[in-house]
Amino acid sequence: MKASEIVNFIKEIELFSTFSTEEIESIVNITNEKTVEVGTVLFNENDKRENIYIIYDGEVELYKKNKLGKRKKITYFAKGDFLGEGAIIKNSPHSTAAETLSPCTLFIIPNSEFKILLDGNGVLAVKFFSQVAQIISRRMNNANSRTMSIASQYISGKVREEHDLLGYRDIPDGFYYGIQTLRATENFNISGVPLNFYPSIIISFAMVKKAAAKANFELGILDKTIANAIMEACDLIINGRYHRHFVVDMI
Repeated sequence: MKASEIVNFIKEIELFSTFSTEEIESIVNITNEKTVEVGTVLFNENDKRENIYIIYDGEVELYKKNKLGKRKKITYFAKGDFLGEGAIIKNSPHSTAAETLSPCTLFIIPNSEFKILLDGNGVLAVKFFSQVAQIISRRMNNANSRTMSIASQYISGKVREEHDLLGYRDIPDGFYYGIQTLRATENFNISGVPLNFYPSIIISFAMVKKAAAKANFELGILDKTIANAIMEACDLIINGRYHRHFVVDMI
């Protein structure tokens, strides 16, 4: 892939969103592009943190194993997501493992070379560590007792304005729900237990929604582009993404 294409792609990654084009070009110069097959282990628990991984194409699962060796999925990453950013700020080994769920194209930034780059450019270092700190903070703030912080998705500080019959409200731009869900969380906190405590229910919702989209497309009621978008979103939810956006009370 051309360096200019990689630069344009990395510009859209949250971790590097405050970087200038020149700064991203310096990172691309030390970045390795790699295509791997399904079932490739990127790192295991207790491995040394060596790389930052950016997913250009494909799917990666983050998981842990219990004492009996049983695998438990933590979260799921796809195009535009990144893993291993803690390699720069932590000397501790990986606390999780990562494996590809499909053939993947990855951009890999070696920890050792990236540290040299940061050490030689104070402005770049400040930008990077500021972004990492914000990401970690948002993950921690949005973790609940049933979700590990690493599984939380990323929320920007931006908001979008939405309205309903009651008026206008600002919604954090990183949330995928809208104004009616926001009002529901404010007015109907009945049990204090949100739907995202029950991932099986959320997955069931997504399965039904995907089946409905497929059926309506086959009946000629739903446009192909819209149907594919709905089914793709449902597949992401079925694979464990976006569960924390199901915030209405279980009752």
